[in-house]
Amino acid sequence: MTELNERLGAPIDDRRFRSNIVVEGFAPRAELGWTGAVRIGGVEFIGEGPIVRCLATHANPDTGERDARVLTALTRDLGLSEPTLGRLLLLSGVGGTIRVGDEVVVDES
Repeated sequence: MTELNERLGAPIDDRRFRSNIVVEGFAPRAELGWTGAVRIGGVEFIGEGPIVRCLATHANPDTGERDARVLTALTRDLGLSEPTLGRLLLLSGVGGTIRVGDEVVVDES
């Protein structure tokens, strides 16, 4: 998000992306390369692909006003072929509890 915020010239509210889980500590766009299992705390997921974003991300979640050109920033400014941000993770087994601060482990194999 830091890189996107810099391109847009202002902090962007995470709620625009309707994410269920937000992680820190990875390089920008690192999640786009996750192809194996991902464990957050004690819960395991399988990465199914990047999330292509829509025009809803342009709208301020408090006012509904379109005030940020997110898709343009992702494609033109950051050089992505599609306006992607985030990774679709599907539960690979039994669910569990994820807590703020849980370790995120990505299987790179």
